[in-house]
Amino acid sequence: ASASNLLTVTLSPDCDVAGGSLVTLSGLTGSLTGSGSVGVNSSGVGLISASATWNETSGALVLETINAGLAAGGVYEVLFVLRNGAAEQGSPSISVKGSVLSVDGPFFGEGYFEAMDKAEGNAEGVSGGAAPLLIVLPRFLVRGVGQ
Repeated sequence: ASASNLLTVTLSPDCDVAGGSLVTLSGLTGSLTGSGSVGVNSSGVGLISASATWNETSGALVLETINAGLAAGGVYEVLFVLRNGAAEQGSPSISVKGSVLSVDGPFFGEGYFEAMDKAEGNAEGVSGGAAPLLIVLPRFLVRGVGQ
């Protein structure tokens, strides 16, 4: 709880996503990271802005494609850090939506939110701990004392 959490998102669009388009990740709830700008690293260097807009209340992160944008069928990894909340929670349902800028004019093709596949493996000794934003408070399984 309350630890920094490096999240990795993998995206592969079914169409070209021009520079200036938006990709919204939704459902990233339970984080203590305050609303504002969040640093982003991506495998497509120069294709996704190094800064994204984060909304703590809604749990939404909005990424912007830049330059040539993303190519249809390409696979892109996006990494960012959110701080875990202080309370236990299950991994929330996370979805993604594209608002794709048309190359023929200033119009967005609005996608719809689609559920994302989540990691299910173990991490840090926690069963299912690889699931994003799963928060487990540490405790001792044996708590004995004597004299």
